[in-house]
Amino acid sequence: MPHYPKYTTTVIGAYSVPRWYEPLDRLVTMGQLLPEDMGDAQYRVMQAAIIDQEIAGIDVITGGETHRRTHNRHAPPNAMLNYFWLYKGGVISIPTDQGANFVSSIVAFVVGAVVMVIVSYVTKPKPAEKLEGLVYGTRSPGMDEIAAEGDDAWYRKPALLGWGAVVLAALCYIPFSF
Repeated sequence: MPHYPKYTTTVIGAYSVPRWYEPLDRLVTMGQLLPEDMGDAQYRVMQAAIIDQEIAGIDVITGGETHRRTHNRHAPPNAMLNYFWLYKGGVISIPTDQGANFVSSIVAFVVGAVVMVIVSYVTKPKPAEKLEGLVYGTRSPGMDEIAAEGDDAWYRKPALLGWGAVVLAALCYIPFSF
């Protein structure tokens, strides 16, 4: 392996939480554990994140964002981080760090999309009555709604705006792709 000059390193994103973290968070929600006790648990997870970063030789360490989140031990950002760890650990071989970042972003997107599809198929849709009035200016199946003044304006048509965004993106992309 070639020797590279030292440069300052840091990490971005959430530290994977231990298995006991989520049950403690639920106990606080149910009122069976004091928020101060959860704060102590978050502090201990943060200590673990800092120790891991020190062992890895990271120059600018973080607390792992342990105070910011709830119930996301398996969230897509962690899937991306876990993939990057596999790359850095030599389990997966990719020629460059930039390539690993690109692939890990794809992995995070795919994991998020798969979770979204699975949840969509196993979740029962809400009845139309519960969705009434959720978004102004939309018509739900089986519900009569009188269009408000100006709803038929060209700039209020979703298909036109959507295709306009696609065309605009293509016009911005094409000049820089050659």
